[in-house]
Amino acid sequence: MKRQTRLLEEQFKNNGCPAAFKELEANRNRIEEVRAAMQAERDGVRTQLESMKAALEAVKTENSGLQDTRGNTSTMQKKRDFILGKMKEAFGSKTADAEEFKALAVEFWEKEMSWSTTRQSPSS
Repeated sequence: MKRQTRLLEEQFKNNGCPAAFKELEANRNRIEEVRAAMQAERDGVRTQLESMKAALEAVKTENSGLQDTRGNTSTMQKKRDFILGKMKEAFGSKTADAEEFKALAVEFWEKEMSWSTTRQSPSS
């Protein structure tokens, strides 16, 4: 689009063509619209990241008191540690998005199901 814009500017400069000027203005307007859309998307991602960071802090706070009376790590804490670890992995990447978190949720539930099966199986 920049190359096309430069060619149109050159055409306008040399010929004074009103059609070229109108097309040049339309290109500039499209560029500004794209820039504004990209900025809005960045702002939305920042807001989402701040919300996720707050959720992570809440999980950390809640996670700190989940031990049973013998000092052993409870099953609930293991689940939360798993989620917390995955969230930290995701936050380490600037490209973390809904698809990554969807995959994490699936992984969590698969892990949850294996924990449930292990707990419910009769011991020998």
